[in-house]
Amino acid sequence: MTDDTTYTIQEAAKIYGIGVRRLFRLLRERRAIDINNWPIQRRIDQGYLVSDVHEWQHPVTGTQFRPRARLTTAGMRWLGKIIRQGEAA
Repeated sequence: MTDDTTYTIQEAAKIYGIGVRRLFRLLRERRAIDINNWPIQRRIDQGYLVSDVHEWQHPVTGTQFRPRARLTTAGMRWLGKIIRQGEAA
């Protein structure tokens, strides 16, 4: 993992071998993302998450933009520590 690399929630779930829905739930419980799966400012300031704008085409309304959370390298280390603590509990 290099310092400028970011990971989607789906990529992080695959790396750590847990389900995507479980990871979203864990990130909400740790107040890293909100109910809409957007990154919380505190975690952005800590360097764990960045906000990325996802663009997609809706067949009726056209181009749509949606922010999404991406984990930084530091965020992946933070997440790994949380997951390991959960396995030990």
